[in-house]
Amino acid sequence: MELGKWQDSFAPRILERGENYYYDGAVYSMKWDGHKITATVGGTHDYKVTIEVSDGVVGEMSCTCPYADGDDCKHMAAVLFAASEDDFPGECAGRVLPEKLSLDEAVQALSESDAKAFLLDCAKASDDLADKILFKVTGGVDKAQVRQWMKELSGLSREYRGRRKYIPYERVSAYLDAVEELMCEKSSLLSDAGLPAEAFELTCKAWEEVWETDMEDADHEAEMFYSICASCWRDILPHTDDGQRRRMFDWILSHYHCNGDDGAAADEAIEDCLFGGYGQEAAFQEPEFLRRKLQLLDKQISDMSRYSPRLENYINKRLDIMRQLSMSDAEMSDFIQEHYNLPIVRQHLIEDATREEHFDDAIELLRRSKQIDTNYPRYISEYSGKLIALYQKLNRPKELRKELLYQMKNISQGSLTYVNLLKDMTPPEDWPELREQLLSAPNQGAVRMELMEQEGLYRRLLNEVLKSESLYTMDKFFKTLKREYPNELREFYANCLRPQMERASDRTAYAEIIQRLRKLCEISGGQEAAAALADEWRKAYPRRRAMLEELKKRGF
Repeated sequence: MELGKWQDSFAPRILERGENYYYDGAVYSMKWDGHKITATVGGTHDYKVTIEVSDGVVGEMSCTCPYADGDDCKHMAAVLFAASEDDFPGECAGRVLPEKLSLDEAVQALSESDAKAFLLDCAKASDDLADKILFKVTGGVDKAQVRQWMKELSGLSREYRGRRKYIPYERVSAYLDAVEELMCEKSSLLSDAGLPAEAFELTCKAWEEVWETDMEDADHEAEMFYSICASCWRDILPHTDDGQRRRMFDWILSHYHCNGDDGAAADEAIEDCLFGGYGQEAAFQEPEFLRRKLQLLDKQISDMSRYSPRLENYINKRLDIMRQLSMSDAEMSDFIQEHYNLPIVRQHLIEDATREEHFDDAIELLRRSKQIDTNYPRYISEYSGKLIALYQKLNRPKELRKELLYQMKNISQGSLTYVNLLKDMTPPEDWPELREQLLSAPNQGAVRMELMEQEGLYRRLLNEVLKSESLYTMDKFFKTLKREYPNELREFYANCLRPQMERASDRTAYAEIIQRLRKLCEISGGQEAAAALADEWRKAYPRRRAMLEELKKRGF
């Protein structure tokens, strides 16, 4: 199937891992319906991949693995390698690859003697398969075997480190794959054999080996490994008794926030396990664990700055767990009052008051919050906007006008929405004076020129644009100014484009500058000015072949 340069969208290490998966035969059940490719990629788990293709161009891709949440993954790359093969009928719209004989059907077709002989050959070539067979027959596992797996985990870092003190960048991906494969395979076998404690111990060993191993992890691939560890814990939990669950929780908690800033990825994986993440429910949902989670969150909240971006997340988790535990209204109220100084807590109160239509309470909370958070513009803007919405809803014009004036004086505007609302509430004879105050306000620079254009102050707008010396600003007000001041615009574009062409050194830059000549042609008298500039450049830069070609291509 002919595909475009899809490899460019993948990081080199991800591309390499995907190619390895493809050559290992991990891609199967591939289908093409004329619009998209679907396939399954085997690995630690089976993952479903969907890739949209239009006229040979790869479009949107998705995969059910955790890493694919917002990123391209090795499973997608593996499928694209497979789809790029000549014998994949991508060009045949609607055609589906013929289904092979199912595994069940193939196994049933074997005689008992042939099946046993084949299984023995495979088991001799695969330690993993040999372990599975022994577990199935004996119903257990030798403790010495578990110790051997632990030693194998420890040996992996030495193997990939070699004589160095750390694992180099080019070996990190293979090392993490090896640890992940050993950990997932053996912990799954142990869980199935009724040994969840040993399964968890193995994942802990893998976690600690990766954490303690120095490696040049420039692509942050360990983040995915820690997430897979957390996924293994979820798989082990259903097989545990109460005592084992407590020991698991204790270990996980003891490895949270012991790593400092460098352990952010590990801590995030633990948080996803304890509180939910990647679309999965939180683990350890029994009341005793929920209460311990509250203690953990309380420490986080007390140690964190009141304006930290993560604080809102912790507060929300805390409130959710309180609801799960059916804590009383008094306890909820005590928590809120204890942390009343936190913006997120007051925002919860404001939302509750608004939802219950206690509008006066919401207004009072918003006014008080403006005073408490006076040094933080983001919060002030949010509080003021909510006050304006409430005053509009309640038809309180006096308070609305006062809040709009507060906005104009204290908060930078991103649009003319509030300016126009204030204008509608201002007597026409008073508007010019108020408009001048807005135009001179230092915090209204973002909308000053838009207001001049709206109010027909074209000469002042032109002066502002010329003062900016910005072609992009001129483009924004081009339609208005070309009508009012064509001579000034022609001179402005010519004065801006000359030095740009002098500095330009590649085809992309030439094309962008020459494209603006087309804009110059839209101005009265601009065609002559554009032709003169083009002629000037041909004479000044006769050896710039790419520039000459671009001029000719665009009719100059």
